[in-house]
Amino acid sequence: MKINVRITGVFGKPVVMPDFGSTSGESTGSLKETSKETVKQAVDNTVDAGKEKLRQEAEAQGDKLILEAEKKGQQLRMKLQRLLKRSGRRLKYRLRS
Repeated sequence: MKINVRITGVFGKPVVMPDFGSTSGESTGSLKETSKETVKQAVDNTVDAGKEKLRQEAEAQGDKLILEAEKKGQQLRMKLQRLLKRSGRRLKYRLRS
C-alpha cells in the first residue's frame, strides 16, 4: 500500500503528515465521501454484531423458558395421574405425554 507523506520540521523534531494531494474542492469532497462510507460501514458492522448477540441471548432465554414449561407440564400430568389413581376414576380424555 502506497501512502504519500509530507515531512516537515527540523532534523531533531521531524513532523510527518499524510499528503492527500491538492486541497481542491473535488479531492476534499472525495475524501469526505470516502470517510462517510468508512464510518457508515463501521457503524453497520457494529449494529449487526449487536443484533446477532441479542438474537442469540433471546434464543437461549426462549429455550430456557420452553424447558421450564415442559418440566412444569410433566409435574402437572404426574399430579393429575396421582389424583385420579387415588379417586379410582378414569379420565375420559387421553393425556398426551
